[in-house]
Amino acid sequence: MSIFEENSEYSINEFGINLLKSNIPSILILNQGCESIEKLIEIVYVGKYDQFKNILVTNKRENDIYTYDDKANAYIINNKNLVLNKLVANRLGDVEEIYNEFDENNKLTDSNRKIMSRFFIKFVDEDKPYIDENANNKEYKNYNEYKINKINNLLFNNQDKIIKDITLAIENDNKNDKDTKKQ
Repeated sequence: MSIFEENSEYSINEFGINLLKSNIPSILILNQGCESIEKLIEIVYVGKYDQFKNILVTNKRENDIYTYDDKANAYIINNKNLVLNKLVANRLGDVEEIYNEFDENNKLTDSNRKIMSRFFIKFVDEDKPYIDENANNKEYKNYNEYKINKINNLLFNNQDKIIKDITLAIENDNKNDKDTKKQ
């Protein structure tokens, strides 16, 4: 069975659904500083949370991306730029929420507070180009475009793991359904 077809009863959350932040190791996210969005996406979309494996990047250069659609009960093709923009914006909101929660409870160090403040400020100026010094000074339109590129690479580089995890979860779900029907 292809994961792009109907997925039986296996539960994948439709793309865009809010994350369950209580299950995510929040301090681990904040400790990543400027890489906090990537860490959050790695933990949730690539890691152990199968219900959030709802985005598949199968080609880095094309502008197509697969996202899970509840109504269709399948992965559908979408505009990659729009989806990744939404993903980065949503996860930035999650990181801000985690930051605010820690800040309100006085659980941030001064160093962490400074790093995260600089990180959030980088997203504000959409007209300021961002230069990635780690990639031969590659220039991006802004910091958001840089983050979208990093997330695209992260999801593409982990597509095999994501597909394998989804396939195994669906197979286990189908096996459990068959075992239940035998009883």
